[in-house]
Amino acid sequence: MLKLLTHLLLTATTLLPVLSSADETPQPNIVYIYADDLGWGYIGANGQTQVKTPNLNALADSGVNFTRGYGCTVCSPARSSQQTGFHQGHTWTDRNDPDSSKAIRSDDTTIGDALKSVGYRTAYFGKWGYGADSAQNDPAINNPQTLPINHGYDIVLAELHHVRAHTFFQPTLWRSNTDDETPTTALVPNTIPNDATLPTYPAYQNDPGYPSTAYCDDSYAFAALDFVRSEAQDTSKPFFCLLAFQIPHTPLGNITSLPKWFDEYNDVAGSDSWPQDSKEFAAMVTRMDAHIGNLLAALEDPNNDGDKSDSVLDNTLIVFASDNGGQSSGEASSPLSFFSGNSNLRGAKGNIYEGAIRVPMLMKWKGKLAAGSTSSQVVDVTDMLPTFCELAGADIPVGLDGVSLAPTITGEGHQRTRDFIIHEAGSKASIIRGNYKLVKDGGYALYNLDSDPSESTDISASNTDLVNELTTLLLGERVTEPDNFANTYHTWTGADEASTSNASNWSDYDYSNNGTSYLSDSGSPQASWSTKMENTNASDNTAVADANIETLGIEIEGDSHLQILNLSSHTLTGRNEIRIGAKGKVSMENGTLDSLRWVDLQNKGEIEGSGTINATFYHSGTYTNTPTTETTIPGNGVELIQNGGFESGADTGGGDYSYTTLENWTTDGSSPNNDGAKPNNAKTGTYRGLIEGNTSNSNLVQNTGTSLLSGDVFTISFWHRGFSGWSTGEEAKVSLYYLDNSNNPVEIFGNTFALTNGTWVEASYTTTALSDSNAVGKNLYISLSPANGASGFASFDDVSLSRQGEEVTVPSARKLVVTSNYRASETASTVLSVAGKTTAAVDYTQIQVAGSAALDGSLSLDIDPSFTPSTGDTFTVLTAGLITGKYAHADDIINVGDHFFKITYNAQNVVLEKIAATANGTPHSWLDDNGLNSGDYDAADLEDSDNDGQPNWKEFISGTDPNSPSSVIGTIIQPEVGADGLTLSWDFKPNRLYYVETSTDLTNYITLDGPFSGEPSTYVYSIPNDLDGSRFYRIRVARR
Repeated sequence: MLKLLTHLLLTATTLLPVLSSADETPQPNIVYIYADDLGWGYIGANGQTQVKTPNLNALADSGVNFTRGYGCTVCSPARSSQQTGFHQGHTWTDRNDPDSSKAIRSDDTTIGDALKSVGYRTAYFGKWGYGADSAQNDPAINNPQTLPINHGYDIVLAELHHVRAHTFFQPTLWRSNTDDETPTTALVPNTIPNDATLPTYPAYQNDPGYPSTAYCDDSYAFAALDFVRSEAQDTSKPFFCLLAFQIPHTPLGNITSLPKWFDEYNDVAGSDSWPQDSKEFAAMVTRMDAHIGNLLAALEDPNNDGDKSDSVLDNTLIVFASDNGGQSSGEASSPLSFFSGNSNLRGAKGNIYEGAIRVPMLMKWKGKLAAGSTSSQVVDVTDMLPTFCELAGADIPVGLDGVSLAPTITGEGHQRTRDFIIHEAGSKASIIRGNYKLVKDGGYALYNLDSDPSESTDISASNTDLVNELTTLLLGERVTEPDNFANTYHTWTGADEASTSNASNWSDYDYSNNGTSYLSDSGSPQASWSTKMENTNASDNTAVADANIETLGIEIEGDSHLQILNLSSHTLTGRNEIRIGAKGKVSMENGTLDSLRWVDLQNKGEIEGSGTINATFYHSGTYTNTPTTETTIPGNGVELIQNGGFESGADTGGGDYSYTTLENWTTDGSSPNNDGAKPNNAKTGTYRGLIEGNTSNSNLVQNTGTSLLSGDVFTISFWHRGFSGWSTGEEAKVSLYYLDNSNNPVEIFGNTFALTNGTWVEASYTTTALSDSNAVGKNLYISLSPANGASGFASFDDVSLSRQGEEVTVPSARKLVVTSNYRASETASTVLSVAGKTTAAVDYTQIQVAGSAALDGSLSLDIDPSFTPSTGDTFTVLTAGLITGKYAHADDIINVGDHFFKITYNAQNVVLEKIAATANGTPHSWLDDNGLNSGDYDAADLEDSDNDGQPNWKEFISGTDPNSPSSVIGTIIQPEVGADGLTLSWDFKPNRLYYVETSTDLTNYITLDGPFSGEPSTYVYSIPNDLDGSRFYRIRVARR
């Protein structure tokens, strides 16, 4: 029982408004500047000495140069990835294509959508590239859903077709403004307004020689300057400005029509003899740099009066990057060669090497980012959307390929990591993981970018395992999909207790434009789905998993009532992310949550039950393992295989089922999109399962969901046949296995067998009794795979697996296995069960973390009524490779009813020990440690040893020293500084909760506010003004 302590304060008769005790972090302004085809080596921070970029150099000197910044291979996908957070394997616009369908879809959440949703004033200036045709003189809108105004942007001056941007003198540009009476997107003349407040450098727009049709980047830059000046002077709203220059994309020669176009290089010796296109290129980049300088000056002096006291730089993030690497003409005299625009990086725009995808990337946030620093952290264009979302307080769309860099930028919180990034260029692709880069360009080549940044030495021959591993990851990112592939968006529509495998319980997806459907998707969840299960009903909704669920990313949440996914023993996969939000709940019984990245259990979300989290586990909600049910293990020949005839799946073309659409079966090979079942020549029915004769490709794998028990014996039977080049005598293999705590397969049975080419043959095997104690409680898997088949295909049908002996009922498991790292936040709640003391994960819950565990939040126990722990009993409730942090409990003690437990920590274990305590809940050990035990603990507990008016048991609760009369909770009531009100202030102690209570009669108190907790040494509370009459106040404190 929780013991509470109260402290009486003075009477207050004057009551005034509440003031926040801590300032909220303001939303930052964000200015994002985007160049077009600017290679990594074209800026001074990356070694450029000939092309003048003084403002970019200054930006680097006052911010961070990310030397491993990445864009895309070409323009259009870079903008799509930038806006949506998905890479080329998943985003719809994965390549340059003049077709109007290649665009940002209405379902895609963009940077503009996200920031506008949390109150930002948003603007886009420059090359957008989608939504209208390419006609120079009279273009028309051809895909309205993709327009910036329909994706959250308030103010727009832009080019809507990337081919029309292949000039700098478009006669018209596209404009929209949500402040208009009837906002629309319409053409306006490409001219510069006659505005005396605009700087004349670098445009020299007032020069008589300036063309009547403006150089479009001057128009974009001046529009951005007006926006920033205006918004920076109105501090009521944060703003976002994206300025997407066309510079330095070709054509280069347009700049020669402008006055003084090369004057900046008059003082550069020998520049008059530079190749003409290099002169033009250098002039373009320096012009862009000067416009950037004007924009930065506006942030420092928004009203342009010379007084910088109105600067907004302290609350503005500035980002500069390019869409892709420098473009090559193939000539030795080209700007790329003349200026070493891609430095020593191999390749150029359009291919898959570093010169095409590594881009200059600078960031500045005064007071946040270290000035003049350099970082080798990998930063991808897909990171911008999630980063801006987190900084602005917007929800990050689920399952993005990008990762928020907000913790790196602000220095606050934990920086999540992703294992790799990918790029795609037609049939070519690459994956970068750490310093290693695998390139698919015909064959496969492997490079170490740390020792070989120019990608000159292929080391694949000596690193075959790494090549196979990276190949599996790369192909799993869908880089070999056809042009009409992308992620699709789906929501759960099922009634309460409906099944997840029923296609009618999910929304269909269709992307159409002008009456033509370009991409449609329906059925049950697939690996390309961005999925949301959200309950907006007036009662709880439970979705029942009756098969494994595979998605790209999935979010589960409720509004006022729970959205529950009853996973049971199945596997839920979110390749990029599984997110369980507020009022979301996953219930599992030996099930698996699987992601290449993380499972994110957010505040007020829940996971209950036993099983495996095959991912990093971010824990901010409630994890509960308090089993009250029993699990039945089938026996007596009951079938354990689902879809053993391979008849259930989703057609992926020609009637075939790929491994990603074949129900219940998956693959552990590198080709999940290959055919997993074929609709011909089956042994029975229509379909046969398929494996390929190369052990690095595709196996058939099923998680049966059946828990293993000591002594288990299984019978396996199936039909097999070699097909299409599988040579007679080559062998396949059947395996039964479980996954250990590091997610590695451990075989409990395996047998190889030769396949005939063309004849169906039946096989049947019976295993020996299971004696591996580590297997107990783990799920049973079956695998059908090549053993030494070099090529061709083998087929299977009528696969059957059963357990011998009687059906067995066992207690539900008390174990959670995390195969990667575990990180809890201060809001995390962990509720574990104790029903005995002998065996961890059987008699009491144990969390087993293969990697590191960072602890925080609360830990509580549910003690089975049939078990009474005795003093001295110990329970190892968590194991990990390395443990840091602690649960937030005062004095490392938790209590459950009349039971008290001491928490002890070492590098790899958390252990609870039942300890003795007094009737008031004071541990005997605390009285002993403070020299207060005189032979009777309960009597000593009631004494006031230091004569400060508080008995020892209250000193224990409040965290004060029972031997020091000056050690008390100091409470003060005093006038509020700068106002007419009053404040209460008191000293904080670690891991306590404080409540402000009020009374009119010193007898009946009500809680006014709280609980308060945290790290400040003193808390100041402003007394509210909506209470009548004279009041007494007190602080109540409870131990966490």
